Amino acid sequence: MKPILEIALITGMRKGEILKMRWKDVDFRLGIIRIPVENSKTKQERLIPIDSNLIAEFDSIEKKGEYVFMSDLTGDRKKRIEGAFKAACEEAGIQCGRKGGLTFHDLRHLAASRLVKMTDVVTAAKILGHSELKTTLRYVHPTEKDKRLAVEKASEFLFQGRQKDVNGQKSAALEELEIRAQIN
Repeated sequence: MKPILEIALITGMRKGEILKMRWKDVDFRLGIIRIPVENSKTKQERLIPIDSNLIAEFDSIEKKGEYVFMSDLTGDRKKRIEGAFKAACEEAGIQCGRKGGLTFHDLRHLAASRLVKMTDVVTAAKILGHSELKTTLRYVHPTEKDKRLAVEKASEFLFQGRQKDVNGQKSAALEELEIRAQIN
């Protein structure tokens, strides 16, 4: 279950895309996963970059057949993946299921929120396979802390060291804002 969860949390791939992944769709040399048209919800092929950690995770998986995680997507094997996810949640003390608990699709939401924090929303949308930005925006849940950090980064970039007053000291107003930000 670990590699499946890592792929979901890092790339934001859908459960079906992960379970239908074939070894021929993973390019270790280029560091990409290819989602073919037939496995894509939007019916558009996309390439998802993967880092050295995911490549190492893929390397650790025994190659038993054509599919990365299961050789047959029907019946018992698919139920075993769903059961493993539920068992992992229970072991971690996390309520699992559609009635207020964690679902596999929630991992996609988390990945989308993280991707948007790491890059621009257009790049995140391309990785997630969204054809419209408004779809990506439904997955993004910025916190007050996220908004504060964004403004602080923008200010730092714009002023780059000019936040000191004439005497070389930070102004009292800026110090007070920093204290308030630390409290929040």
